[in-house]
Amino acid sequence: MFDRFYRADSARALPGSGLGLSIVQRVVDAHGGRATVARSARGGALLRVGLPAAAPPAPIMRLSAGEDTEVR
Repeated sequence: MFDRFYRADSARALPGSGLGLSIVQRVVDAHGGRATVARSARGGALLRVGLPAAAPPAPIMRLSAGEDTEVR
């Protein structure tokens, strides 16, 4: 389902290139997440995207006027 240009038999006559879910999976993978597809209890497909929680930003070090720091 996440393969590039994949089209289900029932969707082959519909417009579209079949790239959407492939792009979704690549973006989600790049961010350390996971994309899955399953049958929905109401019919059709259930697509899920899970992404890891973002790490808090690194603290910003404020320097006083005239203060030097050494970077190693």
